[in-house]
Amino acid sequence: RGGGTPVGGGAGGSDGEAGGGATGTGGASATGGPGGVVGTGGAGFGGRGTGGIGTGGAGTGAGTGGMTAACLGNATQCSGANLQTCASGQWGAAKACPTRQTCSGSACACVVDPVCTAAGTSCATSTSLATCAADGSCFYQAAGSLSVCGAGTVCERLAPAACADPSWAEWPVPPSVSPSAYTDNGDGTVTDHVTGLMWQSPPTTTTMTQPAAVTYCATMLTTGGHHDWRLPTKIELLSIVDYGRSSPSIGPVFASVVSNAYWSSTSLAGSQYNAWFVDFYDGNSRDYMATYPFYVRCVR
Repeated sequence: RGGGTPVGGGAGGSDGEAGGGATGTGGASATGGPGGVVGTGGAGFGGRGTGGIGTGGAGTGAGTGGMTAACLGNATQCSGANLQTCASGQWGAAKACPTRQTCSGSACACVVDPVCTAAGTSCATSTSLATCAADGSCFYQAAGSLSVCGAGTVCERLAPAACADPSWAEWPVPPSVSPSAYTDNGDGTVTDHVTGLMWQSPPTTTTMTQPAAVTYCATMLTTGGHHDWRLPTKIELLSIVDYGRSSPSIGPVFASVVSNAYWSSTSLAGSQYNAWFVDFYDGNSRDYMATYPFYVRCVR
């Protein structure tokens, strides 16, 4: 019941007429105050005449604020991972969401799979493939479908995803001037819809050696919530060069670019000491000692 001040019962009935003894009329039902408890009517006084004794009426009015509904209409709410629905002003028993769904906000929704956004083959990590299945509108990794790419290959995300040698372009080579197929994802990453690659953006603000860059991308970077970053190959790094620009030779979608050298994971053929880098001052690529510190932009 509400917390208002109770209102007492109505006044009792009037006396019966002397001599006739008509039965007295009971008091009116009391009206509870806002949030109040049920009022109690006052007892009437019967007549004092010979005709009998009047009987007072009892009040029965309920307070207008005395009972608050637990819910309204057909509202829904989450109870843990389950869903409750309002019925007759009260929350019903919590019911489990359909398979591969959980309650979020006030409705059942698909459990987000970090790998699968559509049915088919997808990259589980930078070096492994998974088969994605559909359950209604929900996508998930099929049990036992994970397969590791062979030595020297990575998972290329350009549909259909497949293991490939990253030293060679498995995607259409973008236009050499002002390529424009990028999306800034707003989480420190940029997606290239021509190559299917996702890039760290902005890149590192410090320099490091090429072996350190390999380790940094693979084990330390978690930008965008992803844990499968790697150091790009030379051809991959060259794919984001915009030769219509200089200092830096890259589109403005890539934030905070230092016009300088960036390491690739490609070693110079026949050399155990030198690796390739791309200079984003003019977009040229050269090799240099892997122990020299350059900037780093990771890819996945």
